[in-house]
Amino acid sequence: MVGLAAATGNRVAAADVLLAPEYRELFASTQSEVAVPIRDDSGRVRAVLNAEWDQRDAFSESDLAVMECMAA
Repeated sequence: MVGLAAATGNRVAAADVLLAPEYRELFASTQSEVAVPIRDDSGRVRAVLNAEWDQRDAFSESDLAVMECMAA
């Protein structure tokens, strides 16, 4: 999901990683994940802010908005 966010420049989120074909397991306990690209002043993706949680549907719209602000 991090790679997809970096390649597309778009946020990628999965409420249930088992249903997300782009998900690659790193930790067996992960059930939800969100990846938000971080851009430089010219708009190029330089990094990705990634969060994983051990519960499905772990990230609310408010959580996603906070991550978008952090990545801006």
